[in-house]
Amino acid sequence: MPISLFARSLFKLCIAFVLLLAAASIGQAAPQNTVPAAPKIVRKSGGVLAGSAIRRVEPTYPPLAKAARVSGAVVVEVTVDEVGKVIAARALSGHPLLKDAAVAAARGWEFTPTQLGGAVVKVVGTITFNFTLPPDPTSDTRSLEEAQEAARLNPNSAEAHQRLGEEYMKIGRYEDAINSFRDALRLKPDYQEAYRELAAAYTRLGSFDEAIMIFEQALEKFPNDTDLLEEMGHLLESRQRYAKSAAVFKKLTELEPENQQMFYRLGYNQQMLNRHEEAIQSFAQAIQLDANFTRAYHGLGWSHQSLGHKAEAIAAYQQALSIKAPYDRLAVIHENLGRIYRSMNRPDQAMEELKKAVEIDPYRDPAYCLLGEAYLNLSRLNEAVEALQKGVELNPINCCSMNYLGMAYIKLGRLPEAETILRRAIEVSPEVPDGYMNLAVALQMKQQGDSAEAILKLALNNTPKNWRTLDYVAAFYSERGKLAEAETLYREALKLEPNNVLLLNNLGYNLVENNRNLEEALAMIQKAVAAEPNNASYLDSLGWAYCKLGKFAEAELYLKKAAEALGDVAEIEEHFGDLYQRQGKTNQAIAAWQKALSLPTSPQVKERIQAKLNAEKKKSENKE
Repeated sequence: MPISLFARSLFKLCIAFVLLLAAASIGQAAPQNTVPAAPKIVRKSGGVLAGSAIRRVEPTYPPLAKAARVSGAVVVEVTVDEVGKVIAARALSGHPLLKDAAVAAARGWEFTPTQLGGAVVKVVGTITFNFTLPPDPTSDTRSLEEAQEAARLNPNSAEAHQRLGEEYMKIGRYEDAINSFRDALRLKPDYQEAYRELAAAYTRLGSFDEAIMIFEQALEKFPNDTDLLEEMGHLLESRQRYAKSAAVFKKLTELEPENQQMFYRLGYNQQMLNRHEEAIQSFAQAIQLDANFTRAYHGLGWSHQSLGHKAEAIAAYQQALSIKAPYDRLAVIHENLGRIYRSMNRPDQAMEELKKAVEIDPYRDPAYCLLGEAYLNLSRLNEAVEALQKGVELNPINCCSMNYLGMAYIKLGRLPEAETILRRAIEVSPEVPDGYMNLAVALQMKQQGDSAEAILKLALNNTPKNWRTLDYVAAFYSERGKLAEAETLYREALKLEPNNVLLLNNLGYNLVENNRNLEEALAMIQKAVAAEPNNASYLDSLGWAYCKLGKFAEAELYLKKAAEALGDVAEIEEHFGDLYQRQGKTNQAIAAWQKALSLPTSPQVKERIQAKLNAEKKKSENKE
């Protein structure tokens, strides 16, 4: 994408590149006479949504969670299509051991279609699944009656009350169990098993704060009891109290230095606290204890990725994939590899990893968004559309897929479809600036500049503290000749991001174009070039600044560097023409401008260059 490297602003990037691609493809695209109205999406409360269910699927209790005595509620957000089918589901809260089972069950639910204004619409809402351990099949009425009788005959026996509480637990009478366990502790304050069962009863009732308090009381008496510590750590983690759960698992690693699971759990909680350096050490220790610990390699990769250690993250993820053992997060690993390769500007490798992610989990909508972007970067536009449409289908409120789909439609010249999907993106995510920006491009291509400006003003209202919005709208104003307004917005953006080299370059270039504060502009652009010495856009800006300051030798030097880095680009050739004109080299100026006109660029740039060329030719004719 040569134009995108040159573009000194997001607006110029989009306009120039989109126009170039669209010019080649508009004539080949099928005519789009009508575009269906964007389907509406409504949100329902959990109770209202559940009330409209016509098919419910109960989750299967995961064996590992059952063995670990994990219970509690899992809240799953679902997207329901117009016919009542669940097309996307994701867990919002709940214990990690229970989430996958809840999501799998939610995908099997069906609902009565929802109508809005006489038309069926998509719905977003939540389903809550309560996981409670089933009653013990060995329990019978006689056992309970015997325990009740024993407690009645032996009211001062802690063991009798403990046994009664256990019988109540078996049949799910948790409140009665709590009373019995409390009686046992009243009679025997150091009754370790009573504390454990009392905490379990509160947990199964969903009274998590009470359960945590009981664990804390128990650990005051038994500070090194690993079973109590582990159960408390899992409970704290499920309630997202990561600082406390990390402290608990840290102690467990000290008490059980050979237990790789405790090191993994410590690393996971450190990750949740963004303490990635510590997490890396914890995962490494888990791997040292178990070289085939896939989940630990996954955690290690994620912490390295979060810290920007790309090579280390790739190595950890690849090691996880090399272990031939069942693992339920393989799709996530491939997706993360895709993200890393994407950030390294390696779209082919990103695409391959993301294809594997959706093959493993065809319901993973974030992977379809990233896959579509990878296809876009490779100019495989039809494949991009297919992947992104799938992402939107799976999650109709995912603005990522919508925005990239809008870009794909723009590049294919399918402007009505682009406008439709981008307006939907703004509707569902008004806080994300990309939808406004892409829609402005589509409207500009439809020769609707005023409408584009109105959309960008809306972007400023809805995302006033987003530097990308300010930069983009400033570039738009600059393109329309409103340089003073553009300067104001650039300066506002720089207050938010004072060391952002893109903003420094863009404001500097704007000042140069406006012949204002040229020394200040030069300093800004020099700072951008110092940070990114091979950035052709910044080199061109620096050459243009030197030209305006009359430093022609420096101007030619940096313009040549920009051309060497980028090749033939209309705007660089235009600047060469302007430089030669200022030096009185008329023939070279005319030749540079003529070359610029032969290269792809926007109609506005062509018009500007042609005006310069015509004026110079007229001057030459008058001299003759």
